[in-house]
Amino acid sequence: MNEDKQLDPNKRPEALEPEETPTAEETAAYPNLSKLDKTTTEEEKAPPAAEEKKEPTKFQRFMRKVLTWTIVVVLAFLAGVLTLYFVAFRPKAQLLDDTNAQLVQAQSQISTLEEDLADAEQQMETYQNEETHRILLAVMVDVYKTRLALSLEDTVAAKSALANTAAKLERISDKIAAFDTTLAETMPSRLDLIRANIEASPDDAMADSDLLIDDLKEVEDALFP
Repeated sequence: MNEDKQLDPNKRPEALEPEETPTAEETAAYPNLSKLDKTTTEEEKAPPAAEEKKEPTKFQRFMRKVLTWTIVVVLAFLAGVLTLYFVAFRPKAQLLDDTNAQLVQAQSQISTLEEDLADAEQQMETYQNEETHRILLAVMVDVYKTRLALSLEDTVAAKSALANTAAKLERISDKIAAFDTTLAETMPSRLDLIRANIEASPDDAMADSDLLIDDLKEVEDALFP
């Protein structure tokens, strides 16, 4: 081997050309040469270090604060809405529902009471009609008794039979007037004539009794067919 190619173990050979490959003698003389080359290659292949993170600008910091406060305000608003709903609106809504339920129940009760009232009025009307009919028949009985007593010339019995007849006739005068106002006005007068003629003129009293009985029968046929 030539002198210029002799290798000095203490001297690192000059960098090899990229296309050159170290010989076996160079590798033996410089065992760290291959590792150095590999390190150099890895450093060349390593990506450049990341650039340092930039500090946010004033505008960016301002926008972050605005966004943060916006979120805080929105959350506070939602919390207020929920609080208002549970504290104010929901109890009132429940109260309204209860009131509506009570109103429906009250309306149902009113309907039931109205039906009961209608039944009671119907019964009362029936009762009043029956009572009117009963009084009308009682007046008729009194006049028949008077007529019979006069035919027997018993003036005392005739007067006694008409003792309460005027009061009875007064109780049904409005019912008679609803049928015939003239009869309602003339019947009390005819009853007075009968009572006045029981002793003075029994025949006239009997004639008036017959007329009054006919009028009472006319009223009965009209009101209680």
